[in-house]
Amino acid sequence: MLRSVHQCRCTLGAALLSLVAAVAVQAVPIDFEGQPFLAEIGSTYTDQGVVFKNFEDADPSDGPKFNNAAGNRVATDLNRDGPSNTTFNVTAVFDRALESISVDVLAPASQFVIMTGFDANGNIVGVQNSDISPGANIIFDTLSFANVDGLVVVRWETDQSTFGTASIDNLVFSFAPNAEPVVIPGLDEVAGDT
Repeated sequence: MLRSVHQCRCTLGAALLSLVAAVAVQAVPIDFEGQPFLAEIGSTYTDQGVVFKNFEDADPSDGPKFNNAAGNRVATDLNRDGPSNTTFNVTAVFDRALESISVDVLAPASQFVIMTGFDANGNIVGVQNSDISPGANIIFDTLSFANVDGLVVVRWETDQSTFGTASIDNLVFSFAPNAEPVVIPGLDEVAGDT
């Protein structure tokens, strides 16, 4: 009898540990280091649940690139080769809803970075502005969202986004517990709503 009580406790303990592990939210860090200079970021981090692109351009080869700034590799949108590309921006598209996201930002001197969050239907679910950049190519602020319902797309751009580009570094995010994969209708449709 004593043995079966012990077995029961072990089984119950293992089940509780499995449940806690399933519910625990893991932070996913991306620092962009070790990537080739000026290569397209695109689907480099698909295994971590995120793809990078330009918010207003459906062409996957026209998205943000790995760039150098502040002594680090960062994500920067450097492309302006068509009329649909009216702003510089870095956009992250996540494969399921986020619980939180935090990122260091860079911008040209005297500009600030606007971080805009969207749900899968293109609705704006959060906006945060950085401080004004004191100089080019330096990390000057950290922006974050937490507990924003349905957050799956995040765009970073400067307040003067037709000629000044934002860069991001030290991205850390966590998916919402039990978040299901999402289908996003297309960023062109989402971009048309803003």
